[in-house]
Amino acid sequence: MHSRIIHMSLCFCLFNAGTRSWYTHVWLVTPVVSWHPTTDYHNALKKYGYNPKPIVTGPISNGTGSVVANPTRLDREYRAPVIVGKNTLLLNFDTTHDELWVFTKGTEGLGAHNVYDTRTGNQLTGYTWSLNYGDGGNVRGLVYKDKVEVGGAVVFGQTVEAAQYASPSVTYNMEGDGALGLALSSNNQIHPIPQNNFFENVKGSLKEPLFAVSLKHHRPGEIDFTSVNTDRGLWQFMTDEYCVRDCGDFARGMGFSAVLDSAISLIIVNHEVVTNYYSFIPDAHFSGAVGGIVFPCNIDPPDLIIKIGNYAATVSGEYIKYAELGDGYCFGGIQSDNGYGINILGSIFFKGSYIVFANDKKPLLGFAAQA
Repeated sequence: MHSRIIHMSLCFCLFNAGTRSWYTHVWLVTPVVSWHPTTDYHNALKKYGYNPKPIVTGPISNGTGSVVANPTRLDREYRAPVIVGKNTLLLNFDTTHDELWVFTKGTEGLGAHNVYDTRTGNQLTGYTWSLNYGDGGNVRGLVYKDKVEVGGAVVFGQTVEAAQYASPSVTYNMEGDGALGLALSSNNQIHPIPQNNFFENVKGSLKEPLFAVSLKHHRPGEIDFTSVNTDRGLWQFMTDEYCVRDCGDFARGMGFSAVLDSAISLIIVNHEVVTNYYSFIPDAHFSGAVGGIVFPCNIDPPDLIIKIGNYAATVSGEYIKYAELGDGYCFGGIQSDNGYGINILGSIFFKGSYIVFANDKKPLLGFAAQA
């Protein structure tokens, strides 16, 4: 599969002048036309425990939904080199999972992946783990402790989840050699006792207990912070309002609670936001044949602006032209939550902002424009 690669930096870093910063480069892997975009939409909803059902073709005002798609690729992936034991692996970075899991030589059905040599680690006797993906795939195995290094930041005795089994959809669809979860540790799937993720363990050695995600390497100016709802172990926060095109006399709407998810690419939001946004695009409609909202590719979509405190996060219209379908129509990068009440901001949202994930006494999110 041919891929476009966009460089991004994810850092466990210090912002104070004269102190050391640790950076690791992360690649955003975007498959080119070997998947169907409905797969991304469908898998994103299933990731959060929802099972969308097919809906017949109709205008947006009559409701939206998704048809069941046979996935050929997982959602877009941020991945970076991580040293686990003595092995350098490309791991997918996921802000909604808490697992650091890797393929091993003994993984059933292992495809063309680099693997972790479990002989460098110490097995936790009686511990197991299991993780389900949105496409129905499952990966599970045993638990080890080993040295893990991400961009110069090191944890000795980090919990590593070694895959004994991975379903075919996982081994085939996953671009990386496993995943590094950056959700809050309450989301952990290790049994019988959950373990801390990498960020929880490394933050004590940092000047500031935070990591930042940016598609550029330079720190921006002022950063606006907002509180995090930790009930589900996710980086979930409240927006203040949204605007289409600009925040002057054009459409405005009420804020909404949203989850930051680096492992999916779409923006999935409530029906009001979807309706207001696509009202600016002639002939935008829900396609039952495609299973999502489409619009003519010859139209330049407007920007979506999401207000967070004093910061206005701009999602460029060029990113909302998500994928060409080959019939003159494009699949929209903004899709409906199908009435499930979950708002998800994927990598389309990440591209326009510098985002700080801080977790000291309580989790905070910081936002700023790209430098």
